[in-house]
Amino acid sequence: MARGWTFEKQTENSVAVTKPTDNMMASVLLGSAYDPNVIDRVRFTTIELNGGTKVYVTEELVTNHGSAFERVTPLQNNKNFNGLQSMLENLKRQFTS
Repeated sequence: MARGWTFEKQTENSVAVTKPTDNMMASVLLGSAYDPNVIDRVRFTTIELNGGTKVYVTEELVTNHGSAFERVTPLQNNKNFNGLQSMLENLKRQFTS
């Protein structure tokens, strides 16, 4: 939250946070006439598996956020994704040690 993220949605097994993207190229390529603002969304999902819990993280850029015309572009292997994965691995080490 200290880095500008806000809660978008929470369910029993997931949490999604959003913030306006700071990626100018994404804004130019993905912005629309309806809404030129592009939102960065990160979603954490937990799944019970083999007596434990597995956490998945996804990141996506969202155009026309919150409207009927919302368009989602999934991101993989970008700088934020690698940082999120490292954060999850550090949390796991803390809980298992």
